[in-house]
Amino acid sequence: MITLPFHVGWDSADWKIIDDLLEEGGMDGIRSLMNGGNHGNLATLEPQLSPMLWTSIATGKMAYHHGVEGFTEVDPVSGQIVPVSATSRKCKTLWKLPSVPFPKPPVWLFSLSAQ
Repeated sequence: MITLPFHVGWDSADWKIIDDLLEEGGMDGIRSLMNGGNHGNLATLEPQLSPMLWTSIATGKMAYHHGVEGFTEVDPVSGQIVPVSATSRKCKTLWKLPSVPFPKPPVWLFSLSAQ
């Protein structure tokens, strides 16, 4: 049986707060995940803007390559400021690349993402 990794990325999570809550006996689901695997801090990029960061994780590229630089962008047709979307990305996600062996797209549960 093949075991696939399960990655949890928690936007704005703070280990100081999580550790305090765990010490108080809370967050049983998180405790179970932590006890069954590995956990730790991720280094981040600047500026710390969620759509840019999550898209960098999904593509393996920096913002100047993938095209998602923040929460909004200028619509090229209307000139209006609009939220970023999956169409804002200028490159494929890792699971769409033929050279990366993802059996199926991973599940991403987060808000304000570019996909």
